[in-house]
Amino acid sequence: MLLNTLNKRPYFFALFLFAVFLFIGITTYQDYGISWDEIAQREIGLTSYRYIFEGDHTLDNYIERDHGVGFELPLIMIERALHLSDSREIYLMRHIVSHIFFLLGCLCAFFLAQRRFHRTWVSCFAFLMLAMHPRLYAHSFFNSKDIPLLVMFMVSLFLWDIVLERKKIGWVLMLGIAVGYTMSIRLLGVVLVAGFSFFLLINAIQARFQKSTTNNTLPLQWLGILFTFLLTTSLSLYALFPTLWAHPFHSIVACFESLSHFRWDSHVWFQGVQVFSLKLPASYLPVWIGITTPVLWLLLGGIGILMVIVSALCYPRQSWLNLDQQQTILWLFCTLAPIVAVIVQHSVVYDDWRHVYFIYPSFVMLACLAIHQLSKKKLVPIIATYLCLQIVFLARHIISLHPFDQVYFNRLVSHENEYLRNHYELEYWGTSCFQGLEYLIAQAPQREIKIAWGKSPLTYNVNMLQKQDRERIQFVDEKDADYYVTFFRDHPEDYHYSNIFYEIKREGSTILRIYALH
Repeated sequence: MLLNTLNKRPYFFALFLFAVFLFIGITTYQDYGISWDEIAQREIGLTSYRYIFEGDHTLDNYIERDHGVGFELPLIMIERALHLSDSREIYLMRHIVSHIFFLLGCLCAFFLAQRRFHRTWVSCFAFLMLAMHPRLYAHSFFNSKDIPLLVMFMVSLFLWDIVLERKKIGWVLMLGIAVGYTMSIRLLGVVLVAGFSFFLLINAIQARFQKSTTNNTLPLQWLGILFTFLLTTSLSLYALFPTLWAHPFHSIVACFESLSHFRWDSHVWFQGVQVFSLKLPASYLPVWIGITTPVLWLLLGGIGILMVIVSALCYPRQSWLNLDQQQTILWLFCTLAPIVAVIVQHSVVYDDWRHVYFIYPSFVMLACLAIHQLSKKKLVPIIATYLCLQIVFLARHIISLHPFDQVYFNRLVSHENEYLRNHYELEYWGTSCFQGLEYLIAQAPQREIKIAWGKSPLTYNVNMLQKQDRERIQFVDEKDADYYVTFFRDHPEDYHYSNIFYEIKREGSTILRIYALH
């Protein structure tokens, strides 16, 4: 009994961290507005829901049918089960459910780190490196596609570790279902299929040609795991992605082709220059990752990457054939391969690096590897001190940014007055429009508040207001308006209006401004 208690003690820390962050989320989730994509994301889920349960075939010709609905469908099901009809209630539900899902991913980070490194303090920092990345934290409330994908990458890496150790059919089935579900959110989950399949084949070949089989596992057993994994993944993807039901092979190819060169041709603000989305420089993703990830996390992840590369070059046989070492190679692959693929294929990415947020779980595990290895050099006190200082600094920073943590930049880039607004995409999803509208409701003297038509998030966030306040907001032509609201998307410069009624500043830059026109 005592042994069992000792073995379970580390997970008390995991549950404690989960409970703390859950409490914070429950007390603050109503502060987040509706992001640019949320209306469209819900519509994607609704279209598939109606196709499945109501016989509506709009999905057959729906332009967004290449988008996965693995996370959107459950949100619609919860919405229907709770009989939610008011827009504010619907989006508040979506925000808290999405955030709880994110915290479950942080739990899996703890569990995987505990399995790999057997150090509770390292596992705690694995949880915190995910939970306290300011941008990811904010996105966990209103980004129902990139964050769920990130979570499922974390879950899949955790299950893969168990499969390698136990090689039981039940865990293989769970892994296949998890990866199929990951792909039903976004087809980029194919990265996991490639990585897992490669190492299963490597292990089968090694078992075939070595006298002592890999962990006493025969070649046919590894091939059986591979076959079961691929079959379960395929069936799960098919079951969870209604777009594939009518013509699975044609549809899956069309979806991959569409998403590899996505239909978005516009401009993004990058390093002070407007850059065309189809001609992004190779530095786009590395720079964004570099300036928006906490510096210590960035440093530790970079050290972890170098450690794995050096080990693979100096000890290739051990790195590629040892089951434990394979894990680190897989983490390296999941971190770097997507970035390389985007650069080589000139894929369309925009709005910081959110399209590849799913690489962050493996990056965190590489950072934990660096912590684990460095702590063997009697550097534990120094490392732990710096980690704790980073956590304290981030906690203060997240509180000061709330509820706009998505505009976080680290100190590798200037925070001088309006520098970030004039050099990078800042408040690109417009969630701050919610606070702007709330301010107008509270402070504008007019009963009917006439606002000049603006970008979509401005109109979307009326849905987050209290019922009695929505009717006060009217969108009119600029010549008839009393106010102009901007969050500077595509227009980082100041406007020609002179009377600033209200503004919100974060990181030294204005992220929302309301002009009084009369």
